Amino acid sequence: MKKQNMTQKLTSLAALSLTAALMLTFPGCRSFRPANQPSTNPPQDTGTEPATEPDVTWKPVESTVDPGDLLIPMPTETEPEETTPASPTEAQVIRAQDISQSALENLMARHPGSDLVAGSLPLVHLQDQTALEEFLKEAGSQVLEDACQGYDDAFFQDHDLLIVPRITNTGSARHTVELSADNSILTVKITVTTPEIVTMDMAHWFLVIPVSKTDTQGRTPVATIPGLSGGIGVPNPGNPVRKYHLR
Repeated sequence: MKKQNMTQKLTSLAALSLTAALMLTFPGCRSFRPANQPSTNPPQDTGTEPATEPDVTWKPVESTVDPGDLLIPMPTETEPEETTPASPTEAQVIRAQDISQSALENLMARHPGSDLVAGSLPLVHLQDQTALEEFLKEAGSQVLEDACQGYDDAFFQDHDLLIVPRITNTGSARHTVELSADNSILTVKITVTTPEIVTMDMAHWFLVIPVSKTDTQGRTPVATIPGLSGGIGVPNPGNPVRKYHLR
């Protein structure tokens, strides 16, 4: 009996010793509060007053800039300029890039220069509207056809039409045409000028030159560019008839 009581006392003493050891092992244990849960402890007085923002008075500033000056004008579509068709009695220079170089060369070969003057340029002499329509069909250039709309039957009553096809190695070429007549030749003298800086592009031209039937009657039209290699020119330039400055 005494031995049993002693065992119970030892067991109780061991339990108390274990409890005391556990309490000494976790001396810093305290309650846990989630981070998103506000603290219920009242704020402690640190003895200092909280900082306050300085008293700032905002005053509006009057702008001297016109609000309209800040607006960026939007580009507006401009109406295309109306171009006045050239007078049927004025010469034209037509750049026709809608015809290939080979096609234009073939056209020039079918209308060679006159045998009366060595090295004369290809030239087409049209004396009525039917001949014009046939040539426009042969040339195959819509640009040239549009430029020749004003040459109707009324025009051909008093005028003929001379067309000089040309090819230049620059689109910057500018042409001047002078007409002069003698007893048998109507000379179409063409002067070509270029600026110091030119475009490097092949250009296809038709010089369209109206002339009075009184100037072509009994004469052969001949187109020349004096000064080119090959001795192009007319020994007797004849009497001046008209001069055109073409672009």
